[in-house]
Amino acid sequence: MAEPAVRVGVGVTLVIMLGYGLIVPVLPLYARSFGVGRTEVGVLMMSFGLMRLLFDLVAGPMVDRFGERFTATTGAIAVGVSSALSAIAPSFLALVLFRALGGAGSSLLFAAVMNHLVRAVPPHRMARTMSFFYSSFLLGTVLGQPIGGAIAEVLGLAAPLWFYAASCFICAGLT
Repeated sequence: MAEPAVRVGVGVTLVIMLGYGLIVPVLPLYARSFGVGRTEVGVLMMSFGLMRLLFDLVAGPMVDRFGERFTATTGAIAVGVSSALSAIAPSFLALVLFRALGGAGSSLLFAAVMNHLVRAVPPHRMARTMSFFYSSFLLGTVLGQPIGGAIAEVLGLAAPLWFYAASCFICAGLT
């Protein structure tokens, strides 16, 4: 954690995943508010991951072409825009498409962060660095879930999406 590259990578990952954790407990309920069934909720939950999986195939070449900073910033902005649009989605189909956009942005962001860490950290510190990286990934997700539930309880089901968007824009500024 003494190296700035590690602090930035771990910090961005923690904040983004904290935001992601905020929406985990409410996204299925938010989807159901559109009057859809459980199958459609499953499609919504799949859209982010599927797009992330597919976009991983182009994220690496984009990092190589445009650089880590630009790609990470673009990815964070895409996830933030996706979350904000999801909060005001006019239909369930729009919600699915907005979440898919978030998956693409997430792919860009994490490809850039991982590339940054791999290039900036000496090999003898890589295992420790990856431990910090994955710990921040999981810690953010775990801590975000009860906070997201509490936010939704007080401010409504769309509120965690706004908080997630804000966390993404903060990370875009950090990158």
